[in-house]
Amino acid sequence: MSNSNKVILITGSNRSGKSIWAEHLADRGMPIIYISTMLPEYIKDDKLLTERVNKHKLRRPKNWILVESLGLLADDLIAQPSNSDILIDSIGGYVSANLSLSETVWSNSEESFLANLKSHNGKVIVVSEEVGWGVVPMTPEGNLFRDRLGYLNNQLESISHESWLIIHGRALDLKALGVPL
Repeated sequence: MSNSNKVILITGSNRSGKSIWAEHLADRGMPIIYISTMLPEYIKDDKLLTERVNKHKLRRPKNWILVESLGLLADDLIAQPSNSDILIDSIGGYVSANLSLSETVWSNSEESFLANLKSHNGKVIVVSEEVGWGVVPMTPEGNLFRDRLGYLNNQLESISHESWLIIHGRALDLKALGVPL
């Protein structure tokens, strides 16, 4: 049974266990629509990343439905049945795929995604990366990625019913531990 209009946000650093926790929270007995934002051209020449993607694929139950996003996450979300349970992995891929968009076009894309997310009737588990805790990017694109992802993570947290930070293989319930600003 689907949890009506429930958004679960899972963030953390690279290799922290975000996807494993997201898969744990998904009802493994139910069909899940798994929206992957990792564009194939990002991984074609990267052997290590290809191996990581393959591990993700092997871990997923056979009854989950894969949707490979082409960077149009708002459209990908609205195209799914309104009561379906969805796992989006990850927001960083969505931001990366859209770095070339102007601020206005990006804002419209982001607003459409958030509106479609809020109106979806099923459970949506959203995986996103945490950035900005370390090295300041040396390129304009790196700064743009960090800023857009950080802002979008804040927006996602504000509409989420559950918010988890995954760090060192541990899941921290931010709604229980944190105080909203």
